[in-house]
Amino acid sequence: VTGDVVLVDRGNCTFTAKANIAEDAGAMALLVTNNRE
Repeated sequence: VTGDVVLVDRGNCTFTAKANIAEDAGAMALLVTNNRE
């Protein structure tokens, strides 16, 4: 995912955890979708 924008569901882990994983994978941005109503 180096240089890509990553799209993830809100899910159960923290936003910080998602950001850290995306950063470690080389993503340039992280978009989080709300999958809860």
